[in-house]
Amino acid sequence: MRIGKLLLVCVCLVGLTQLVWSQDSSVLKAGERGIPGFLNPKTGTFTAKVQRPEATAPAVTSTVYYGTYQVYIHLTVSSDIPSNAVITCSAHLYVSDYGSNPPNGSYDEDGGVVVANRSGTTASCLVPIDYSWSLSNGSTDTFTVSYDIYALVNVPVGSTNNVVSARHSGFTWGTTPKIPTSASTTTATFDATF
Repeated sequence: MRIGKLLLVCVCLVGLTQLVWSQDSSVLKAGERGIPGFLNPKTGTFTAKVQRPEATAPAVTSTVYYGTYQVYIHLTVSSDIPSNAVITCSAHLYVSDYGSNPPNGSYDEDGGVVVANRSGTTASCLVPIDYSWSLSNGSTDTFTVSYDIYALVNVPVGSTNNVVSARHSGFTWGTTPKIPTSASTTTATFDATF
């Protein structure tokens, strides 16, 4: 009985190897499988997808723009912010480099966060942002500046302190400045009531 089972298993394996070796993998290119298209499961109809040659984007040269952008925020602090609140400022730079070829462009974001210097009803923040952008349209590109201000306080919950935001304010500058020359330090100043 054992020899019969062993013989049956060997015959099955030989039959399966014939199926595997009969597949011609040279017909398909790497990464392709079968005929591209869509199968409608409700009707059982297959619609072939038209294959188009992939368009290659023209070679684009880019230039690296780098430097430091400083966002200075002068705050007038309102009376409803607790005197023990820690005020923080964050600032961000956003640049899109799409030019005349929107799907193949780039998008960069850089930012920084600092704790404000507070004295009574005024506070100030100087947020330095180091950036390095590889842009193909740097001479015509612009960027966006935004900042957020938070007043943070400790709230005891049981035996732990939880830091929560007592107040938040955000601003995006409507002006879109040109890309600064490389290796430069540029400062933008904003006045805000918080």
